[in-house]
Amino acid sequence: MMGGRKFKRRNIKNAERKKSASLKLIVAIPRNRINVAVSEGLALSQLVPESLSPVDVLSEVVPESLCPVESLPVCLPMSILTAGLVESLYFLYNRIARVTLPTSWVVFNSDGSSMSISKLVSQGSGKATTIAMSVVVDMDMQWCIHTLHRQLHVPMCSLLSGMPILLNSVDSVFTILNFLDNTKFCAGNPDKDLVAVWYQQMLSLHGCSGTLPGYLDQSLISSTPTIRHNDCYVLLSSSNSAIHVFYGDSNRLDVLNQSHRNLTRQVSRLKEKIALAAENTGIVLDEESDHLIRDTITSNVVIEHFKDLPRESSGAYEALRESGCIKLPSQRTLRDYTHYTKASLGFSSEGDQMLRDAAGLDRCPEREKYVILLLDEMHIRQDLVFDKHTGNLIGFTNLGDISDHLSEFEQTLQDDGTTLPHLAKTMLVFMVRGLFSKLQFPYVQFSCTSLTGVQMYDPFWEAVGRLETMELKVMGVTMDGASSNRKLIKLHKGASDATEVVYKVANPFAEDKRNLYFMSDPPHLVKTMRNCWNKRRLWCNGKPIHWDHLKHLYETDVAPGQGVRMIRKLKYEHIKLTPFSKMRVDLAAQVLSDSVSKGLLLVCGEEASETARFVSMADRFFDALNVHNYSHGVRSLKPFQLPYTSSADLRLKWLETTFLGYLQEWENSVMNRSGFSTAEKNNMLLSAETLYGLRMTCKSFVELVRHLFTIPGVDSFLSQRLCQDPLERFFGTQRQRGGVHDNPNVAEFSKNTQAKRVVTSFCRGTKRGNCRDGTEELPNDQPLPKRRRSSSKKQQTVLEATQIQPSVHVNRNLLKGIYALLEDKSFLLPTRPAQLVLKTAKLLLEWAPSHILEIECFDKDMAHLFSSCFPKQRAKKGFKGSIWQKYHMLRTSDTYISLWRRFIQTSIGVDLSPIFIQYVGHHGFKEALKNQFPVEHIYVDRAGVHNELTYQELNAVRYAAGFVPRALKKSLLKKLKQRPTANKTTQDYILCLESLISDDDDNEQQHCSSDWVNSINRGGLACVNNMTFELFFTMECVLRTQLEYNPIHLGKEAVRRITESEDVLFCWCIISTSWDDDSSTALLDMIAKMWSTIRGFSYASAWVEKIKVAQQQTTQKSKGFRKTLNS
Repeated sequence: MMGGRKFKRRNIKNAERKKSASLKLIVAIPRNRINVAVSEGLALSQLVPESLSPVDVLSEVVPESLCPVESLPVCLPMSILTAGLVESLYFLYNRIARVTLPTSWVVFNSDGSSMSISKLVSQGSGKATTIAMSVVVDMDMQWCIHTLHRQLHVPMCSLLSGMPILLNSVDSVFTILNFLDNTKFCAGNPDKDLVAVWYQQMLSLHGCSGTLPGYLDQSLISSTPTIRHNDCYVLLSSSNSAIHVFYGDSNRLDVLNQSHRNLTRQVSRLKEKIALAAENTGIVLDEESDHLIRDTITSNVVIEHFKDLPRESSGAYEALRESGCIKLPSQRTLRDYTHYTKASLGFSSEGDQMLRDAAGLDRCPEREKYVILLLDEMHIRQDLVFDKHTGNLIGFTNLGDISDHLSEFEQTLQDDGTTLPHLAKTMLVFMVRGLFSKLQFPYVQFSCTSLTGVQMYDPFWEAVGRLETMELKVMGVTMDGASSNRKLIKLHKGASDATEVVYKVANPFAEDKRNLYFMSDPPHLVKTMRNCWNKRRLWCNGKPIHWDHLKHLYETDVAPGQGVRMIRKLKYEHIKLTPFSKMRVDLAAQVLSDSVSKGLLLVCGEEASETARFVSMADRFFDALNVHNYSHGVRSLKPFQLPYTSSADLRLKWLETTFLGYLQEWENSVMNRSGFSTAEKNNMLLSAETLYGLRMTCKSFVELVRHLFTIPGVDSFLSQRLCQDPLERFFGTQRQRGGVHDNPNVAEFSKNTQAKRVVTSFCRGTKRGNCRDGTEELPNDQPLPKRRRSSSKKQQTVLEATQIQPSVHVNRNLLKGIYALLEDKSFLLPTRPAQLVLKTAKLLLEWAPSHILEIECFDKDMAHLFSSCFPKQRAKKGFKGSIWQKYHMLRTSDTYISLWRRFIQTSIGVDLSPIFIQYVGHHGFKEALKNQFPVEHIYVDRAGVHNELTYQELNAVRYAAGFVPRALKKSLLKKLKQRPTANKTTQDYILCLESLISDDDDNEQQHCSSDWVNSINRGGLACVNNMTFELFFTMECVLRTQLEYNPIHLGKEAVRRITESEDVLFCWCIISTSWDDDSSTALLDMIAKMWSTIRGFSYASAWVEKIKVAQQQTTQKSKGFRKTLNS
């Protein structure tokens, strides 16, 4: 028995010794580690040695009968000492160590210089124990609270007001601990969207006073990650902190409704103040002042917002105008604002100025000057329209003078030698889109029929040069995968640093020697990848990439037929492709998506692993190049759709290595496969055009994004800015303009473009993002541009403005180029590049007269360089491509630029302007090209050859001849009625015209051409005499000669040839023998103008009839290209 009792007493002593050691272990934890643990929310397991777990420690300190270990509230059962003041930290610790603290509180002490009383919180059974907060007392008996990155002191924290400053008694300690037990932790702002954005560090949070100082709290105390303000006290006596505004899913609507009610009350109070101010201090305007203010409002506000409404709905505009609720101008007045400049094809100085106004180049920051060109074609209706104002036939192909010249030369090489123009089938449009602004401007359009890459070279680089002159920095061009676009890119192969894939080229117009990047439109690439998957038998790494896998996934998913599906967006339209559905980007993007990739692996298994991998790769590629806003990637939890914020973005490396490596791995696996022909192997890959476009786009995109982040002020970039979506929407508006008639011709397309430019020629900034600074733009108080009814003075060229006289040595190529530059109104822009170009040109003109020999030597050197671009033997086909390729290598070569630099420095000694040397040099190259490949236009006066007109044509000429004098007489009578005091000349004109339409049935023998007029005349037709008919017959012969010489222009040139023809003047002298000479000359000019106008309309109609007969189909009601595909 004694032995047993000794053994029991020994076990009790060991347990007490172990308990004391555990207690000393807890007390021995240093204070600095406790403070770190409290501030960082560390678990207790991180404070004790690994040999002894926190559960073992607490089980020895706390009797399990009083408090189970699982619940972890720590109680130290000690006797409560007598209350009273203590003089030192040592005595305070001895008293507290022997009392039972409130639940979960434990006393810690390290070196005697401070004491910590900590609250322990358990996260649940089997989880870590956390120190929630600590009360730290120093040697002076002053205390503070440590919790979650914060230190709360009594004098500084309003929460602790009323608490004792010194802890010099056990009662004061219990008071504080009980107070802390009744407090709560601040929830912060746990909004999921904000936490996700903060966690990924993609953007900062901003408030009314700037960036909000805060931090992301991910400690174990918070159940979910939350955002805390730096001034948050963490501990609250209420439900939340006043510093935080919590927008949770439950009360978001309540907060917004309360904000709306507050704003409504503010508006009501402001209205009352305005009404009171108007009553007390307002004045009554007189009628004149009232009309003046109303006219000002109409000019600047109403017209700006309503000028496009008549095009959308003319009836709605008239109904609003007649309602009287707002004073609106007539539709005719609005037309003067939307058509204040004439619509035209090609480049124009008016279009350059409209682009400058739309981009706001006078006030925008430097980063908003970086743009990209979008290039695409739209199918139009073949038609020919005569413009009576210019005398031109609109509807023929027009790609610039040099491209049209080479096309005419190619026609002369044909067997028949004809050089007839072609009617346009498509419209080529260049759109300027800002990379960091909302600029989307249809810059220039060209009419074409069978567009080739060679024809696009000259207008493309001219557009780049003009944009650089306007201080817009062109970074690249985006186009689809058409063969003409690929040919244009390959023309730069010799001038590009790339060996296999041409994706960039040096910009010869850039002063900072930037590169210009070529890119394929990412949506078009996604469509071609989907189409290749549909049509080809793809194979990669020993496994097929079959379209049947997608069919099986769709059939399995929809088989139950109850609507419960895994991939709800996958429909029959995705599986069964039609010619029209192949053009829809949404169908291709939904098929090549991450959900489809995972569905293929889940349903089809390992057999479709390569198919799923292909779909996943395509999905990530499209996500990386289609980032369109700042929040979609956060909401959809797709990191590839987050905005780019640095040049070291991981997606750039993924495109360079992973995606391009996947394409190369695919190609290598197919090429190494034996037993198949080259054609069969190519069918196992994506098409060569698609692979080229993918590689080119990836390389260009990676380098372009890295360059953009070197621009000052750029902190984010949206890759969707490189897509062609704005140009596609512009084509959609072109089709919508005509209503049911959705297939415009060249003239309608040009007018619609001009109206669209005017209506949308302003760029509004965004309040969020990096495009604008968020400031509101002031209303424009300047008068809007308006077309003048009366003739006004035209804009002067530089030659006219400076009154520079052409030199006698103007036949030199250099001087020809300089004079052409000074006559170009696009250099009148107030930009630094344009001013530098004009300065260089003027100095050279002043230097030239005394240095003709130097100019001749320079012209010879340039001619020698240009001759190296031309083929030695004239070929019938394919010669244009080699010419442009060699020329681009020349214009970007060091030899060419050094020659210009040496000449400019030795002659006038100014800085070299890349725009000047490219413009003047290109003008000289075009002259050399025309001399190398001449097209002769010989004018032969064939008037008087009577047998050229048939019997029907002679009758038609007499019928139309009676209309001309009668229409002119009617116009003059109207003018005389409006102004009764008109001069005598108008009355003389009327008398002369009456003599032309007098009836001569009784005096002269009727000509055979009168048969048609006599057969249809019911008494209202005007009949001309035989001499007048002879005059119109002669004018018709002269006009036909002009049409054979130049069938496009029937304006002033045709009128001049008619009035200067000897046969016409002979007939006119006989008719106007008794008339005044001045009146006779002016009247002949009026008759010639009207006749050329009548013949222009009839000639255009006849040309269209020929096309319809040749094609055996009508063009008046033809459907659009997309509707044709869908039918």
